[in-house]
Amino acid sequence: MRIAHIGNLANLGFLHCFFLRKAGIDAHLYVNDTVKILPIPYENGNVVIDYDWIHRYPRKNLLAMFANQFPLALELSKYDLVHSWTCSLLPLAELILALKNKSYFAYATGSDLREAGQRITANGFRIRRHFKNAAYVAHTFDMLTLQVSQKIQLKNCGLLKIPVGNTAPKTYDTDQSRETIFFLPSRLHFTPKDKHELVFKNNNRFIFAFARYVKAGGKAHLILLRRGSDYKQSMSIIKQLGIEKDITWKNEMTPIELSNFFYKCDVVIDQFNDLSYPLPGGALAIEAMAHGTPVMIGNDVELNKKFYGTCCPNLSCSTEDEILDMIVHCEDKTAVKKAGLASKEWINTHHGWKVITDELIRMYSLYIAED
Repeated sequence: MRIAHIGNLANLGFLHCFFLRKAGIDAHLYVNDTVKILPIPYENGNVVIDYDWIHRYPRKNLLAMFANQFPLALELSKYDLVHSWTCSLLPLAELILALKNKSYFAYATGSDLREAGQRITANGFRIRRHFKNAAYVAHTFDMLTLQVSQKIQLKNCGLLKIPVGNTAPKTYDTDQSRETIFFLPSRLHFTPKDKHELVFKNNNRFIFAFARYVKAGGKAHLILLRRGSDYKQSMSIIKQLGIEKDITWKNEMTPIELSNFFYKCDVVIDQFNDLSYPLPGGALAIEAMAHGTPVMIGNDVELNKKFYGTCCPNLSCSTEDEILDMIVHCEDKTAVKKAGLASKEWINTHHGWKVITDELIRMYSLYIAED
């Protein structure tokens, strides 16, 4: 079985190809020459990127990009199946695959369908067509994305799941008297960039709850990354709240740098958006739990159970008051350790690389057999 992945959303194209090859599948990754390939924090960190299966195509300018589309499309058509990340497969390649009776899978973020795919533009039309013509579409299954998928009549859909590898055991410091270290690595995002944007991470709620906690005498420290459309606004809010001394800012991190911080902190903070998702968190949250670090997030328990049969044992909260209560709960370092161990077990059961990869291979086999 020969599979081509095109695109590398949040390093997931590389991650899937890495695990597919580990499972014996001849998987190759195609990305444009501006995309970074980041080593992953598994196998004790000793990951060597084998560039023999990573192929780059030009995107320095529009002329180079379009001139390369035909040879790229022909090359992709030699594989048994193509796996496209966020519309990376362009119409010419889709056409050639169809002429050769080859299928492609399309993986979508929520914003691909509920925002970009809803625009009345040429690109909006292309996005809708791309997903409608895919043999199989994986997406986030939030209510808005589900409505769009039904509206444009997608053929076969499933939940987009992120695989995780084996990580070293975490050492927990259960000293109840020390300060709690919170780490918020997600994009800071709580205001709309344009009229099409409908969903926000609302991580400013944690900043406000955290300020209330430390001003009341609580012992805690928050680590933030300089990333996201609301990063500068977050700095202003923190200054206005007078909690600069309780905050440490860091630059964006590689997966291995993030891995190191997952071990150092007590709790990872993800997002508190008002749209329910079945997933237990975004990519960073899932990675954190794989390292044994509990995640504070707004979680829909019933939707989680519907897709997984059981609820992820993360630190679920949504409103500012609920978040404040959960911050207080995290003073109990034994409870934090218990949540971290339970989260790691749950994630390995439902998102372990072999579980996800075996299911992906089964899906590939089904659609290749139909060609």
